[in-house]
Amino acid sequence: MWSGDILMLYALMGLLILAMRNLSGKQVLRTAIIMLLIPLALDVVYMYTFASSLQPLPKTALKVYPDMSPAEVVAGFQSTNFLTVLKTNFHRSNGQN
Repeated sequence: MWSGDILMLYALMGLLILAMRNLSGKQVLRTAIIMLLIPLALDVVYMYTFASSLQPLPKTALKVYPDMSPAEVVAGFQSTNFLTVLKTNFHRSNGQN
């Protein structure tokens, strides 16, 4: 396992669920609600304390394909033609991925 591995989260949640097997339905519901609200509360605290001092990231997307110019990539994704967008998503450069 490595940092960010989803299996670690599944294992931890499995241990938590295993620990809750003897609780009543009301206790499980109360615990579930609390566990859903904790990340929201932490996000609000983070937003009002630490996030205000961070520099905003530029709102850019990676528009670089080896065989296409950035303007062609943008035009491909902004097209209203389904096949054009699909070809832009699944393009191949010189027959390779």
